[in-house]
Amino acid sequence: MTAFIIFLCLASIIVIVLIARDVYVRWRLQVLIIAKYGAMKEMLDQITSSSTISEQEIRAIAIVPSLRIALYRALEAYSRQGLFPNDLYTEEKGAESYLVNWLEFPTELGKSPDEILLMKVVTLELHLRIHYYVFKFRAAAPRWAKKIWLDDRCLWPV
Repeated sequence: MTAFIIFLCLASIIVIVLIARDVYVRWRLQVLIIAKYGAMKEMLDQITSSSTISEQEIRAIAIVPSLRIALYRALEAYSRQGLFPNDLYTEEKGAESYLVNWLEFPTELGKSPDEILLMKVVTLELHLRIHYYVFKFRAAAPRWAKKIWLDDRCLWPV
């Protein structure tokens, strides 16, 4: 009987911890989404009202890797993707943006890296050609990532 009560207590604690973690991750994700929307709100209002948008306004958002994909998708939704800067519309810049978006997720790094560098491009020849972009990145926080370069393959120090 005592073992059963201990088991129920441990199971309850595990369930509470998992629920608390889920609530925390959802809250952090919502904060991230609101921050990204806030950074793009003025430009999104201009897109929806079909007013003219300057190249400088679009470039200022597209240059930020964490906003690049969202900007392109917003322009694409209104058939205005031609406004996206050509020099930032590359596989490399897209891969960088996807990596940064993944790193920002609360269960990963939790923020954009402070520095990110392309290390190499690996090309695989299968029934089609696939390019794999290998980056390394550095972040000031969290403490485990401070002052070391990490690569995107396994998050081990490089």
